[in-house]
Amino acid sequence: MAISKKDNKRPRKEKSESIGVDALRASFGLGKLEENEHTSKGGAAKYTSGSKSKSSGQKPSKGAGNASAKAEKILYNAEAPYNFVPLISEVVTGEIAEVSQTAYKEHVLAHGKNTGYIDLEITSKSPLFIGGNGEKFFAPSGKPMIPGSSIRGMVKNLFKIITCGSMRPGEDIEDKHLYSRGMAAKGNFGKYYSERMSETKTVTIDGKQVRKPFSKAQPGFLIKLKGTDEYYVCPAQGKKVKYEENDMRRSAKKGSVTWPVKKEDTDIYRCEIHTGKMTHKDKKTGRFEDKWIYYTIFSPDWRKENRIPVPSEVVRDYDNDHPANDKLKGISLRAMAKKDNEAAGFTHCKDIDFVVPCCYLAEDGVVQHFGHGLHYRIPYKKSIADHVSNSLKDESVADLSDMIFGRRELWGSRVFFEDALHEGTVKKLGSSLTHPLLSPKPTSFQLYLEQSPDADMNTLKHWDEEAKIRGYKLYWHQGNNEKQWQLNPAKDKKIEGMKPIEPLSANNCFKGRIRFSNLSDVELGALLAVFDLARKDKNICYKLGMGKSIGLGSVTISAGLHLIDEAERYSGMFAADGMAEGDADGDKQWDSLISGFEAYRSQHLQREKAFQRVLSELKTMLDWSVTKNQASWLPKMAYMPIGDKTDHRYRDRAILKKPSEYIQ
Repeated sequence: MAISKKDNKRPRKEKSESIGVDALRASFGLGKLEENEHTSKGGAAKYTSGSKSKSSGQKPSKGAGNASAKAEKILYNAEAPYNFVPLISEVVTGEIAEVSQTAYKEHVLAHGKNTGYIDLEITSKSPLFIGGNGEKFFAPSGKPMIPGSSIRGMVKNLFKIITCGSMRPGEDIEDKHLYSRGMAAKGNFGKYYSERMSETKTVTIDGKQVRKPFSKAQPGFLIKLKGTDEYYVCPAQGKKVKYEENDMRRSAKKGSVTWPVKKEDTDIYRCEIHTGKMTHKDKKTGRFEDKWIYYTIFSPDWRKENRIPVPSEVVRDYDNDHPANDKLKGISLRAMAKKDNEAAGFTHCKDIDFVVPCCYLAEDGVVQHFGHGLHYRIPYKKSIADHVSNSLKDESVADLSDMIFGRRELWGSRVFFEDALHEGTVKKLGSSLTHPLLSPKPTSFQLYLEQSPDADMNTLKHWDEEAKIRGYKLYWHQGNNEKQWQLNPAKDKKIEGMKPIEPLSANNCFKGRIRFSNLSDVELGALLAVFDLARKDKNICYKLGMGKSIGLGSVTISAGLHLIDEAERYSGMFAADGMAEGDADGDKQWDSLISGFEAYRSQHLQREKAFQRVLSELKTMLDWSVTKNQASWLPKMAYMPIGDKTDHRYRDRAILKKPSEYIQ
């Protein structure tokens, strides 16, 4: 569901004097950002120093995060195995005047005269894999099949594009607050992160007053009340501490929490937060060395009256960004917490069943966000749905997808997708590990949001600025390469938990069926339009199954229409040859149904020319012919590397061209 602004209780006040990226890094104990330096994850909080400061009081340097920084041109074009079909801010509505069950029923009774089925013949053009039992292709009856749900998802997605459908939170997009961390970011994004997480203060060092950066965040303990979903933060004290030379924890790749450590010669117990390996450039030697700071949190205030509430959406958004079982995502506080009796024992509070040290930022008595260590990932104030035009989110209209696929809680579907069963000899490929199947990363705003082609590092739009999402994400075809998808042990890193798969090769055939009931001419024409793309252009292929990003799942689909005369069908119910199956000549009406739908769509669009450009980009994404020159095409299908000192496209936020420009 969408996150309504009414329910979002986070106050929208975070005004402070901003500081530059170099000054922000100084607050973390790191040197200036060098040209080829790459950093990893961390966080931000307000601490006292564990050693005498060596600050000279110099002004923040003109790093990329400063407003005065010179705009840096983006010199590269991004490459990815996916691209986007753009949106237009219009919805072609269905043939009812209002969204109600009464209006829907009246429409179906008056215009729902088409009943029948569409026969589908699906042939793999590349290796194909539908997840089943372990590494094997989906085959619950012993023979490979493509589930009707997989076909339905693909068809509905293309249907929404072709019919200018809505894009509603919770139905068509997953609405959430994305998280990001811009401590070392260039341009306006670095400035944005600095403004939200850091401030400068005047302090006295060696008798001199100097300006020094501090984090806005505070140390504390995140707790949950027993038997509830209520979270709070208990304020605490915190301190930066230097690692000893032989302390191996300063080189650990992942963060951790040490529970608890008794401070020498005192009765104070402290928790230690280690945020994982990070390097800085030593000013004297010029060498990159491991960071030398970790953090302690101690003296918590468990009293009920001083606990700071954490809104449920803040916890939910954090969990969405930091899955406890996601080994690729990094640090999750949930994985490090004490729970149940251990939590009650540590806090000496019977009403607490979850506790973990954290850093947090609160305003007006409410926690805005929290994380592990200093300079942690913070949520954008705007959610994904805030970047979709209001006209596309309008629930007061029913689009054509609502009409035939169903509208939640109002009416059901009038189209039904059967499983597609394998025909002929099953052609398999050998079992192998795959390239890592990476999840979508919409935090890469330079790829997922509309950007000016002339944007530089100071004008790129991020998720808290006014920008629209780029559209429907689709994956390119990559050709029929039987080894392209396989993990190369010499080059690729094997990720813990990866399992091999056994795809089918190209030229495997499946046959399935879509049944429909009581569709109007316009609705049936719209459904046929999905398959009419390939009917008119033999280079059009579709995508099904897993591994689309690594070249799996390209298929051809041929469709045949069969209409049923229900009166004739039931009149022959007791005849010797049984009920009539349908009119084999239904294809004769195909073209007229398509023409009727296209006329309806054109009549209800104010921006017909803009939509034709959308349709052109869709056809480009589905075009198999772009794969002909494998030598030049396959390199464009690779994800951009992160941390490669010879390839700065990801670091410098290269922009992804639209499909028609990308293939040039």
